[in-house]
Amino acid sequence: MDQTFTSKVKASATAKATVAAFAASEGHAHPRVIELPKTNEGLGFNFMGGKEQNSPIYVSRIIPGGVADRHGGLNRGYQLLSVNGISVESEHHERAVELLKLAQGDVP
Repeated sequence: MDQTFTSKVKASATAKATVAAFAASEGHAHPRVIELPKTNEGLGFNFMGGKEQNSPIYVSRIIPGGVADRHGGLNRGYQLLSVNGISVESEHHERAVELLKLAQGDVP
């Protein structure tokens, strides 16, 4: 991981989206907390699923060169558990979208 980018992530502690994700297929026994800095370009990933589809919410795409790609902590197939401490495990897709959009603003 690029050290300059790592420093920027640490420096932007009040301007981030904190995403808890779980990747059982990779052998992680506990959820990973991933902090992505907010930018004008978004967070750099897409997801699918939600309560209306009777499916957990999963990361479906990491946008090449985007924030999530450069950060390196989030991967395709990870299950999205929460955004900024708010659970999305039993939420509709649109609610997860809303929470991630809110994370683009000032995050306390």
